[in-house]
Amino acid sequence: MSSYLSDDANLADLASRIKGDDRAVFNAYGHLRVEAAFNGRIFVVYKPTGLDKNGNHNPPEILTTLKVIDFWADPDVGAEVLITDLGTGAELRITHTPQRVFHYDLFMQVPPIMKMRWGARMSEGTITRSLAFALLIKSKNRSDFYSARNTYCETPNRFRDLYPNVDLDLNFI
Repeated sequence: MSSYLSDDANLADLASRIKGDDRAVFNAYGHLRVEAAFNGRIFVVYKPTGLDKNGNHNPPEILTTLKVIDFWADPDVGAEVLITDLGTGAELRITHTPQRVFHYDLFMQVPPIMKMRWGARMSEGTITRSLAFALLIKSKNRSDFYSARNTYCETPNRFRDLYPNVDLDLNFI
């Protein structure tokens, strides 16, 4: 007799499929969040650098910028998201099994349960549509802890909320 796994058991099974030493690292990380994604979505990967002598946050070290470039879904293998590291040009397929994002200290996965939206945006009298889907991002802790030397992955808007005095130049994208 077969039965469906609970949502928690399903997530645990997917995490158990992480290869090598990354499984222990993934399990040790404490913050998992859902982030909306779509083709063209940008993420900033960075590390806080601590406080200045006045107790203000120093500008972070920006490691790279990631871009979502494609999404697929198949009834037999599930969903995949293709991202590229705009700093190196490398590409990575994100699946339901959590995986380290390139060599950075963070993980991504396509959640096994997600809501998708065929959204519409009105711009200059024209409606543009796009598919929005979910990505799970796991890091050591929350980005608003500003933990020096931890690696975080945020959208440009969230990054600007955290570091309003840092000029984030995304004109090259």
